[in-house]
Amino acid sequence: MSHESVTKFILSVLNRTQELYMNNSHSIVFDAVEVPINPAAGNYLIQFYVLLSVIWLLCNISIPKVPLQFIKSLSEMLFLNVTVLLLMPVILTFNCTVSLIRYGIRISFKYFYHGEFILMNSSDAFWAIEDKNQSCNFNCVYVLQGVCDVAKIRQKIWAITEKKDYERMRRIVVHKFGFFCWRRVSNMNIRNHVKILENPNKNATTEKQVFAHIQKLDVVFPQNKPPWEALIIPNFMYEDQEEGKRHYALIFRVHHAIMDGISAGQIIRNEIADGSTTLSVNPCDKVRISKLQRFGAYLIFAMTGVRATVKSLLLPERNAFHTGEALKGPKTFGWSKKIDLKALKQVKDKTGTTTTAVLLSALGLGLKNLATSKNYSFPSVIHAGPTVAVLPYPNTKPQNRFILAHLPIEVGSGQRIRVLQNVHKQARNLSTSSELIMNQILLWLVGRWPVFVMQIFMRMLHATVLVSNVPGFKEECYLFGDRLVDAVGWPPLKVSTGIAMCLFSYAGKVRAAIVGDTVSLAEDSDVEKLVQEFEKEIECLAADAGVTTSVF
Repeated sequence: MSHESVTKFILSVLNRTQELYMNNSHSIVFDAVEVPINPAAGNYLIQFYVLLSVIWLLCNISIPKVPLQFIKSLSEMLFLNVTVLLLMPVILTFNCTVSLIRYGIRISFKYFYHGEFILMNSSDAFWAIEDKNQSCNFNCVYVLQGVCDVAKIRQKIWAITEKKDYERMRRIVVHKFGFFCWRRVSNMNIRNHVKILENPNKNATTEKQVFAHIQKLDVVFPQNKPPWEALIIPNFMYEDQEEGKRHYALIFRVHHAIMDGISAGQIIRNEIADGSTTLSVNPCDKVRISKLQRFGAYLIFAMTGVRATVKSLLLPERNAFHTGEALKGPKTFGWSKKIDLKALKQVKDKTGTTTTAVLLSALGLGLKNLATSKNYSFPSVIHAGPTVAVLPYPNTKPQNRFILAHLPIEVGSGQRIRVLQNVHKQARNLSTSSELIMNQILLWLVGRWPVFVMQIFMRMLHATVLVSNVPGFKEECYLFGDRLVDAVGWPPLKVSTGIAMCLFSYAGKVRAAIVGDTVSLAEDSDVEKLVQEFEKEIECLAADAGVTTSVF
C-alpha cells in the first residue's frame, strides 16, 4: 500500500468521523434511541484523533527510522483503540444482528426440522471452512505390533459412536441458512467408516506407501456420511523393521470441525486404550493463575489487544515458501526419525530454553537450508503459526479449543544457539501477550458469522508454516489388545500456508510429521528434503549445546 493511499484512507476516516459527531442535530439515532452528543466533546475527540493520525503518519511514512520506538508504539495503540471505539456502534449492531439470526435459526431447527440440524458453535465452525484444494481433515497414523482383528476394531469404534458424548461422529457438516450446521445421519454403517486398505499384490505396506495413501485420500469428505474414517492396513512394514516382527497400521482421518488433536488423544486414552494411560499434559487440569495475574493480563489486553491483532492480520509474510497464493494441491506427507525426548531435554537445560523451541528452531533453519539448496532468496525472519490450546478443557467430549497466533523465527543470525534463544524469547513473549486473548475472542466472534464473512476473514491469516504441538502419552499403551509402537498426526493446511508440522510425543519419543502443498514445496522430494534438513539441524543444535547423547 502506497503512502498516498494510506494518507487518503486516514483522511476519509477523519471526514466521516467529523460528519458523524459534528452534525447539526448534535445527536446519534441508534436502535430508535436518540443519544445527545456534546459538540464540544465531539470537537475534542476529532482533534485528538487528528493528532494521533499525524503522529502515526510521521512514524510510519515521513520518518521511517524513529529514534523513540515507544512513541511509535503508543501512537499506534491509541490510534487503533480510538478507531475501534468510533466503529463500536457498527460492530455491536452487526454482532447483535448475527445473534438474533442465529437465535431464529435455532428456533426453526427445533420446531420445523425436529432436531435434524444443529447450529455449529463458533470454535468448531472456525475449522469447518474448506474447498477442493483445502480439505479440513487431520490425518493420524497409529502403528501396532501384532496381527489385527478387524472385527474387534470395528466393534470398539462402533461402540464409541453410539455414546451420547460422541454424537457429532454421527453427523455431517452442512451449510444451512448461510451458517455451518451439523446434520444428523440415521442410517450410518460402520463398514463405510472402518475399512481395510490393502496392497493389491498382498505385500506389506511400507512407510512411503502409507504417505501415498494419505495423499490420495486427503480430499473433502462426501456429503453422504459423517466426515471421519479409520482405515486398517493389515500388514505394515518399517523400512528398517526387524525380522520376525509383525505390524499393522490404522489411518484415522477426521474433519477438524468434529474434534482437535487433543480430543483425538482423549478418545484413545478413555475409549480405545486397554487399561489406564497418562497424557504428558492433562488438558482438563485447572490452570493455576492468581486474580492479580488475571487482572494484569486483561489490563494489557485492553490497552494493546487491538494493535496486536491488526499487526497480526496485516502481517506482510512473503518468501520463497509463502507467496500468498492459495493452496492448489496435491499434498506430500512425511515424518522424521523418532527423536529422544531425554536428549532434547538436555539441549533445553544447557541452553535455558524449551524442547518446543529446539524443534521450532530446527524447522526454521531446515527451511532456510532448503531455500539455499534451491538458490531461493530467504528472509532473516519468518513467521510460524503455532496452534495454542485454550486450557482447561471442560470435559473429554470431542471439541475444538485451539487458536492460532504468530511466532517470529529469526533464522538470519548465522549462529544456531542464538536462533534457538531468539525463538525461546519470542515464544515466552507470545505466552504473555494480548494477542492470544484477542485471538480467542476473535475466534468466538468470527465462528458465529455467516460462512461468506468467515471466508473473507480467513484470507487474512498468513504464516509460512503451521505448527501443532499435541501432548501424547507418557508410557507405552495397548490398543485392541496390541502394543502401540508409533503415533503421529498431520494437521490440515489453511488458506495460503502450504507447510505444516505436527509434534506428538509417545513413550519418551517424538516424531515430527510434516506436510507440504505444491504451492510451497513444488517438487515431490521437497518434504523428504525438509525432513532431512530438520533432522540435521537438531543434531547440530545438540552438538553446539555440548550434548553428546544421540538425539535419534
